Amino acid sequence: MAARVDPESNSEQNDSSPNTVVVGAGAAGTALARAWAAAGPRTGHLTLIDSRADPVELPPLSKSLFDPGAEPARLWPADRPGGLADGTQDGAPRVRRRTGTVTRIDEALPEPALPGAAPDRPAAGAIHLDDGTTVTYDVLVLATGMRPRPVPAALDGVRALRIFDADSALAARAALGLGPGHVVPVRDIGVLGSGYLALEMARAAAEAGAHPTVHLRGQLPVTSLSTPMRLALRELHSAAGVAFAAHDPAPAAGAHALWLVATGAVPALPPGLPDEWQRTPQGHLLVDRRLRVAGAGGEVYAIGDIARLSDGPEPAYGSESLANGQGAWLGTRLAERAQPASTAAAWHELGWHWSFQGPLRLFTVGEPGGTAETAAVPIVLGDLGSGAGQVLLFGGADPHAPLTGVETLGAPAAHNAAKKALALAGDERITRAEAAADGFELKKALKARKSDRMRKPGLSEGTHIRPTGHVEQRHNPGA
Repeated sequence: MAARVDPESNSEQNDSSPNTVVVGAGAAGTALARAWAAAGPRTGHLTLIDSRADPVELPPLSKSLFDPGAEPARLWPADRPGGLADGTQDGAPRVRRRTGTVTRIDEALPEPALPGAAPDRPAAGAIHLDDGTTVTYDVLVLATGMRPRPVPAALDGVRALRIFDADSALAARAALGLGPGHVVPVRDIGVLGSGYLALEMARAAAEAGAHPTVHLRGQLPVTSLSTPMRLALRELHSAAGVAFAAHDPAPAAGAHALWLVATGAVPALPPGLPDEWQRTPQGHLLVDRRLRVAGAGGEVYAIGDIARLSDGPEPAYGSESLANGQGAWLGTRLAERAQPASTAAAWHELGWHWSFQGPLRLFTVGEPGGTAETAAVPIVLGDLGSGAGQVLLFGGADPHAPLTGVETLGAPAAHNAAKKALALAGDERITRAEAAADGFELKKALKARKSDRMRKPGLSEGTHIRPTGHVEQRHNPGA
């Protein structure tokens, strides 16, 4: 039986307008659509495909798990049912939403060409959906994110909950006794996992009066962080009523009345991708610095958690900032079409991540502290034990090794200073020797560099150097 061609997706094939299709309407795909529409492309349409009818922001789900009045933050509010408010042309939506599950993607259309396709410009590929329809594309972006690992077999037969979408969060609240009609919530809670999500849920449970126990794979939580930060998090959460069971990744199922499972996730790639599209051993799509999928013949991109750069240091994957940043950058590029793909500017962004664990505010930026290189003698500023301090990470133990990452516990202002410090280049970079000096503070170091910069010829007081290295002249009202 021949596939039915979606008439909307194929309507542009009779002119030169590119038809862009984004699979995945989560944070990355939505950011791309909004940036694409805001850039105001004169031609073409963009179609968002997702199996969920109403995608929501994922990070708030775990943080508000024990708040029965919390409502999921919808990525597409009800007042925008068909497209973006600023993404219309002649009254028709330029950004279209389509609910469906992808079953296969063909990079090149088979012969004969699909009905309605212009013979001189056939579509680059086709997406097959579970309802039997086919959506053609000229440009394809995959932004399908991650899916949680299955509940471990050790917890079979007990109440074990995962949080990965709005429905699972509502089901978890009901099981915890926080839904309508429930009076006494569950108190004895086991949390299986060692990462950010496990700590967020455990601290939320403790704040709500429950007695959570986090069962760790190793001795300390969050293996991607430096040892000083991991120790501080364990002690701060312990003091707030969170218990930890070290080296216990397969606990007895009956140890707790209810389990919250946060044992990681795997790439949620659609089935039936071409074999030529290159992947990592973990299943992520490899992309270049333009976010194009390695091995794909046409314009095929991957953004967010499912993508991994084929060269250079890895940014903060699993981060909402990464998803939004890559989506916004690529959406603008695709809308502008200012340069041929072969000469397009490369994507570059300083990766950062945030995790709110009860009253604790944790931020990371740059290379993670759990790697062998950056783990070499980190420098601690402030008092992590009080919930306010920073861990500075360097590219080695040499005194001249540059700053490569910062972990911040406390106010966002200190994290913002860390981002500015890591954006410095050349001889302005902060070294291990400088940071080891008595009284060193990131804000003071940045202020000193700004003063030095103002004294250099050719730079005035109204000049601001952006993290990208470009020089931007700001208007001085007093001039």
